[in-house]
Amino acid sequence: MSLKDDITVLPSNIQDELNTGSTCEECAEALSDYIIKLQADNTLLAEKVKELEKELHLSLIQRDHWEENATTLAMAVGENCGIDVGEHSSDNCPVLTALEALGQ
Repeated sequence: MSLKDDITVLPSNIQDELNTGSTCEECAEALSDYIIKLQADNTLLAEKVKELEKELHLSLIQRDHWEENATTLAMAVGENCGIDVGEHSSDNCPVLTALEALGQ
């Protein structure tokens, strides 16, 4: 495999530098600039990942909160209708059981 085959993932301006007979210094400068840009992009992406992880964590907390409230309501409906809505499992959803009991 040649160097040319190895650089196909580089941006076209850097490939041009390498393919047009530029000096080593010119190539090194182009690569250095590209690395600096990648590092800056990496920093921005890492910050975005942290932001998204916080949002996901909050969403999971909210989901768990409302699922707990829905289950509490389902249990109350079950008691009021005289049925056991059961526990959450792969085969049972207390909320759906309560809705069925209400004729929904």
